[in-house]
Amino acid sequence: MLKIYLFCSIFCYFSLASAQFSDDFSDGDFTANPVWTGSPGLFTIDNFQLRSNSPGASVYYISTPSTQATESQWEFTFNLKFATSGSNYVRVFLMSDNTDLGLTQNGYFIQIGNTTDEISLYKVVGGTASMIIDGVDGLVNSSTNNPFRIKVRRDVNDLWTLEYDKGITGTFSSGGSVTDNSVNTSAFFGIAIVQSSAGTVVNNHFFDDIWVGDIVLDLTPPTVLTASTTSNNQLDVLFNEGLDQTSAENVINYSVDQSIGNPTSAILDGTNPALVHLTFATTFTNTQNYVLTTHDINDLSLNPSVLQQTPFTYIVGQIPSAGDIIINEFMADPSPVIGLPEIEFVEIYNKSNKVFHLKNWKLSDNSTSGTLGDSWLLPNQYLILVPSGGDTLYSTVCVVSNFASLNNSGDDIKLQDTSGLLIDKLTYTSNWYHDNTKKDGGYTIERINPNHPCSGIDNWRASENSAGGTPNTQNSVYNTTADIAAPELMSVFADSVNWVTIQFSEELDSLDLINVQINFNPAFTIISRMVSSARSSMMKVQVLGNFETGIDYQISILNISDCWGNTSNLSGNFILPSEALVGDLIINEILFDPLTGASDYVELFNNSSKTFNLKNWSLATYTDSVNGLKTITTANYFVKPGQYVLVTKDSMQVKQIYPNYGWGTFIAADVPSYANDKGFVYLVNSLKTTIDHVDYTDKWHFKLLETTDGKALERINPSGVSNDPSNWNTASENVSFGTPGIRNSQYLVNSVKGAISISPKTFSPDNDGFEDFTLFNYQLPETGMVGNIVIYDEMGRVVRQLVNNYYFDTEGFIKWDGVTDDQSKAPVGRYIVLFDIHSITTDTKLKDKQVVIISSKINQ
Repeated sequence: MLKIYLFCSIFCYFSLASAQFSDDFSDGDFTANPVWTGSPGLFTIDNFQLRSNSPGASVYYISTPSTQATESQWEFTFNLKFATSGSNYVRVFLMSDNTDLGLTQNGYFIQIGNTTDEISLYKVVGGTASMIIDGVDGLVNSSTNNPFRIKVRRDVNDLWTLEYDKGITGTFSSGGSVTDNSVNTSAFFGIAIVQSSAGTVVNNHFFDDIWVGDIVLDLTPPTVLTASTTSNNQLDVLFNEGLDQTSAENVINYSVDQSIGNPTSAILDGTNPALVHLTFATTFTNTQNYVLTTHDINDLSLNPSVLQQTPFTYIVGQIPSAGDIIINEFMADPSPVIGLPEIEFVEIYNKSNKVFHLKNWKLSDNSTSGTLGDSWLLPNQYLILVPSGGDTLYSTVCVVSNFASLNNSGDDIKLQDTSGLLIDKLTYTSNWYHDNTKKDGGYTIERINPNHPCSGIDNWRASENSAGGTPNTQNSVYNTTADIAAPELMSVFADSVNWVTIQFSEELDSLDLINVQINFNPAFTIISRMVSSARSSMMKVQVLGNFETGIDYQISILNISDCWGNTSNLSGNFILPSEALVGDLIINEILFDPLTGASDYVELFNNSSKTFNLKNWSLATYTDSVNGLKTITTANYFVKPGQYVLVTKDSMQVKQIYPNYGWGTFIAADVPSYANDKGFVYLVNSLKTTIDHVDYTDKWHFKLLETTDGKALERINPSGVSNDPSNWNTASENVSFGTPGIRNSQYLVNSVKGAISISPKTFSPDNDGFEDFTLFNYQLPETGMVGNIVIYDEMGRVVRQLVNNYYFDTEGFIKWDGVTDDQSKAPVGRYIVLFDIHSITTDTKLKDKQVVIISSKINQ
């Protein structure tokens, strides 16, 4: 609660005058000292403030005796935490002849809010109200918070002055003045509320620190609050109170150092009597610091100001050239947190000796353009560009509206001025970290050498600072040593049957790329080259003829030079990727029920002899159709024969939970939300064709598990049927129930020996990853055969009816995990397996009896 402190002598005087009163509601009561009447049930004390307490639309008031009328001063604080309107407003009666404010015949009131959301003074004569001070339109402009302190004076000449302190800062502004003596007596002071509806208006009127008494003499001289330049020879000086015009416009009362001297004119603002506009004959110098000296300037009570010195700086934006400002550091992946706030940012650095006003400049990636706020950048200064909300997390920041979210794996970052001039640009990938651990998140990427003539991947790397970055300070990898390393060949890939994209380790001159000698083996004739910009680390090459899928092509590039003049011969190879068919790239492992707070994952496996490009492939789910597609990667990502790919949102977390994982097999990407009990996992290529899908259920897990939380389902046979429950089992406990990116712990390829075989003959269903189940492999003589597989113990009792009237493929397997029909673990021992299979169209029959043994580990 705001406390208004006055001199003790004044308080003592007020306590003796019955016409004067004050109430700060600190006693938690408004029924005494003073007594308020009217609609007391519709008001309450809330945190030592008077607050409305009406449940809905109504007109209500509260008043207290007050005879203060002439040569008087009224002060009060209010906060209306809603948007005022023509039907939701407040009237504070300074003077009223009736305790019922709705029946006032003669008096004065301050109205807060109307159709123009202003604070105005009205008089009431003979029951008719009329405005005598028309307040500033739109002054009460917030829909949630409008704190004000109001001060009204009526002097001996009946001059009314209205002042307001918006935000309760201690500085009052003029709300207008008028001379009026229509009413000269009063009986009550009060507050009337007009409330049209429920919603945010209800119980959101707050009042405090009401004081009514004789005019308080002003004995305090005015002081300067701010001095700010408005042009190269004009200065606005704002005081803490209204000024006497004669002294305020006397130029000898102002002077500026650095040989600027006295102003040629001083003009008091026509709207704000606390503001003076100064004009000088000598112009200010950009970025120069100055001191304004003021003295003998009177306030409205003719108190002269003492000598005061106020510093100010003249600053004006200059026209930039490309390269004046550089992108110096950026945080593309702030999670997991290492030490810096969990928010993306881009740091820029002014290399020039110019000053730049960055308001409305653009920061963009390859799809979104954001707008910089009102910020300045001085020579040799750093500045952090952040999204909304980031200004509380860093010092020296500029908030960018519609901040372009930076992709973890790679993106563009562009800085442009208001004319569209490209000041700096970079195109990064996750390789710019040069660190497989740090690229998983929490570290910035820093520029090494700000003087690099054409900065690319070789001039950037992950921050070496323990906090994960160096915002607003010199980079941890800073080094101005000239580059003496020759360019390297980072990648070569075939975009189509006759186009190849070549990626270099650093940006190279486009003319060099267009003219450099390139040879292919087997030989091809080059018919076209494409380079995206004047300096680029990438080039596209078109050849005469077509590449063939699956062939390893070699390429050599002779005498290629970088921006520093370093030259080398480069060589590499590439393969034209194939189009995947169903069964080529399979779903090999699924974690659909992760530990609390952990991420789902899906593992893919190339079960073919072909190479595929995962660019623009997706994982999906299924309701009435394939939906919820989540793109795996938008970059080129080649999957060679026998290679695994693990897709998960949080790769660091997966690696921490499952220590048996494959290095370099992870792709950080969103996956669809997969249900914990049953669901659908679809693998969809760039043409939106389904290549594989699994309709899983938690019943596919090892039956004896207490819980499936955090346990992955592994495919047993890569060539087996995707939706066959016998082809899936829980990852073993020995590998912490998951093998992301490597061969499955439950991997087993069926081997049919004769018509029916069992492999292994002996197994131990303990989920340790070694022979946890057995496969009944079959190879039937014809199609369309059905039958039963029944398992008996040595006493001839049925232990498990494994399949009943099962429709068999001509070749495949059925899994037994050692669980009986009553869902318990079968005891150690020998079991007889009877196979009874027959054709539904011919007389072909197949009957067989074999033995399988359940064993157990021997305790050491």
